[in-house]
Amino acid sequence: MIELLLLLIGLAGLIIASYTDIKTREVPDYLCAALIIAAFGLRLLHSIFYNDWWFLIHGGIAFGIFVAIAFLLFYSGQWGGGDAKLLMAIGAIFGTYPSVLLGHLDPILNIYFPIILLLNILIIGAIYSLIWGITVALMNHKEFWKEFKKTRQEKKIKKLRIVVFIFCAALLISAVFVPSFITKLLFITLALVAFLSIHLWLFARTIEVCCMTKNTPVSKVTEGDWIAEDVYHKGKKICGPKDLGISEEQIKLLKKCRIKKVLVKRGIPFVPGMFIAIIFTLYFGNLFLGFI
Repeated sequence: MIELLLLLIGLAGLIIASYTDIKTREVPDYLCAALIIAAFGLRLLHSIFYNDWWFLIHGGIAFGIFVAIAFLLFYSGQWGGGDAKLLMAIGAIFGTYPSVLLGHLDPILNIYFPIILLLNILIIGAIYSLIWGITVALMNHKEFWKEFKKTRQEKKIKKLRIVVFIFCAALLISAVFVPSFITKLLFITLALVAFLSIHLWLFARTIEVCCMTKNTPVSKVTEGDWIAEDVYHKGKKICGPKDLGISEEQIKLLKKCRIKKVLVKRGIPFVPGMFIAIIFTLYFGNLFLGFI
């Protein structure tokens, strides 16, 4: 019963977080905190009632793993604070596969479940982000194509493209002469990955510049927003991209200095992708790496 309640609370929290992320690009801190408290509270009750302390321990271990990944993604600038905090809550809630589902589903659980969940979130999240990016590019195709051509011709990027082209060409030529089929396949795969990687990176950068940044009135800037360019007043820096999200004090300073607008980077609403990944994992388990 407690496991079922934990599952339902987790799914309900993810639905609410997905809605707020799509609507406002934010996940409320109180929601993440409530999910973490509820997760550990219910895990503790389960452990006491059923004398199963591993249920609590596994939740703590998963929480620790997800906290480490969340910090890595946040401080590397890949995720916002809301996504990172929600990932921590997911670790606490889904640190173990809900046994109440095992009588109805047959997932592949061949490695430690939190690792399965984390891998699925990253893989499905990447696919979700790509689909979202393509949709945004199509909706803003004129601006996107103009910026894409401009970005491709930047001096540093042009040199990088030439290096990647030479690398791919060398691999493909080598594949013609090596006798081993496995080696041929490896060289061709590496060339394809290198070619796709540089163009996906260009695609993501173009999306970020032309579709995901916007001059925003300071009155509409909220704590945690990512500022895309450094903002100075009388030679003194107020905020910028390295701040990992603007603070309330910095917003007040912008208003005090009568700065009207700042360039804000709006990220992809990633929480729905996390929600999809969790549903996928509960149903299929380790489908992507089922051969392990």
